[in-house]
Amino acid sequence: VQYDTTNAQSLSFWETSERYKYKAIFRYEVYLQNTDSASCGDSVLSVRSSTLLNGWKLESFTYWDVPTVGGKGSQPIYFFVAISENTPDGAYEILVEVYNKDTGKVSSEVYRLWICVGGFNPWFFGVDNDRFPSWKCHINNSMIGIEPEPAENPRVPTSSPTPTTSGDDCTDGTLR
Repeated sequence: VQYDTTNAQSLSFWETSERYKYKAIFRYEVYLQNTDSASCGDSVLSVRSSTLLNGWKLESFTYWDVPTVGGKGSQPIYFFVAISENTPDGAYEILVEVYNKDTGKVSSEVYRLWICVGGFNPWFFGVDNDRFPSWKCHINNSMIGIEPEPAENPRVPTSSPTPTTSGDDCTDGTLR
C-alpha cells in the first residue's frame, strides 16, 4: 500500500480503519488563482471531482481555511485522492473542478488529472500535459507506458457557464 503521509492527518478518515481500505493515497498540491475582478470580495476556493471511480475519494484542504486575497488572489490547495483497493493497476483520468466554498459556484473549466495506479510515471503531470517526453504510466516494469482513457466530462453535452466579459463576475476560480 502506498501512502503519502505528508499532511495525511488532515484526512477525515486518517485516524480510522477506513484508511486501510485504499490501495493507494496520492497527495497533490495546486495553486488556485481567483480570476474574479480585483473589486470582488474574498473567496475560499477548493477542488472536487465528479468523475471519481467507484470507491475512490477526493478530499481537499488548506493549511488555513481563510479566504483568498479577494479577486486576483491565489491560495495553495492540497488534496488527496484515495484509490479503492479493488482498482486494477493502470492509468486513470479524473476531472477536477474549482469551486467557491461560500457560494458553491464552479469555475468554467474542468482540469484533467492522470493517475498511475500500481505502476510509476517518470514525469510530473502538468495540466496541459505538454511535457516531452509525454506522461505515461508504466506497469510491471514495462518500458512501454500507457495513457488513460479520457474521463467522461459530466458538463458535456450541456454547455459550460459562459465567461463574462465585464470582468466583474465574482464567481470564478482557475487552477494553475
